[in-house]
Amino acid sequence: LAPARWAAMGRELRATAHTALGRVAADRADHSSAERELLAALSFDDADVEAPYLLGVTRVAARRDEAAAPPLAVVVPPAGPLAGPAR
Repeated sequence: LAPARWAAMGRELRATAHTALGRVAADRADHSSAERELLAALSFDDADVEAPYLLGVTRVAARRDEAAAPPLAVVVPPAGPLAGPAR
């Protein structure tokens, strides 16, 4: 692979790993760890829609509805698979 493509794949893999860790933490109701991992995922891949969706859901579960609105707004406009559940 070309160096630029390899670097991009590395960012994507790191984002996926942080999203997975965030999902596990959210499933365990460890909201602060989930938020930290999901924010890390977004720092590697801000085009992903799963991480902001999970971040919003995590913040709702932590009763931080106002903080949940911005990441959920990211996933509502697209016609992607997570837009419906975000509404």
